[in-house]
Amino acid sequence: STISEADGFQEQTGIPCVVLDGDMAAIPEAYRMLGEVFGMEERAEELAVYAEEALAFAEAIDIPEEERVTVYFGNGLENLETAPAGSSHAELLEVVDATNVAVVEGEVSSRIDISAEQVIGWNPQVVLLNGEPTENYSPQQAVENFLTDSRFANVQAVLDGKVYAVPKYPYSWFDRPPGPNRLIGIYWLSGLLYPEQFDLDIKAEAREFYSLYYHLEL
Repeated sequence: STISEADGFQEQTGIPCVVLDGDMAAIPEAYRMLGEVFGMEERAEELAVYAEEALAFAEAIDIPEEERVTVYFGNGLENLETAPAGSSHAELLEVVDATNVAVVEGEVSSRIDISAEQVIGWNPQVVLLNGEPTENYSPQQAVENFLTDSRFANVQAVLDGKVYAVPKYPYSWFDRPPGPNRLIGIYWLSGLLYPEQFDLDIKAEAREFYSLYYHLEL
């Protein structure tokens, strides 16, 4: 459908339209293609190489299924919008060998609304909260509200103090959009979920990523 829309846009405007694969594994190839399109091969190669290294790090993660941390990823003002397993918005969980507790029937491509009872029933070991950017509702506000919501008092993540705000400026490290901004999320989330296996200096990694991708010196 995306390709069809792009073709229609190109026909209507006469402006060439390029559509890139949004899958995480395709990020290096996407950057190299952009380098050719814009005549910026050297810059694109820098970004592609970083992406390849991050994806190789993720590929080397090998957590036995029975030892994988169970995670609920919440969005929205009530923290009750999630990205179910199989959605591009939850791809990072799969990449770092975490178990997404939100499993639904049928194919789902985006986020869905769920109930507090479902979260309680899933009883995740870790909760990641994204807030709601369209309502100026920050991830930290979301965490504070989740921790003080009596409905979730007995959820394992709350009992263990493992409810976390997703870093998100200028873009979320988890999704929104599900793009190259997730590369730094590979290091952040793997270290957060499996600190015994991964001894990472996430601050140093963030400085490198922000300098390379956003031209920001943190």
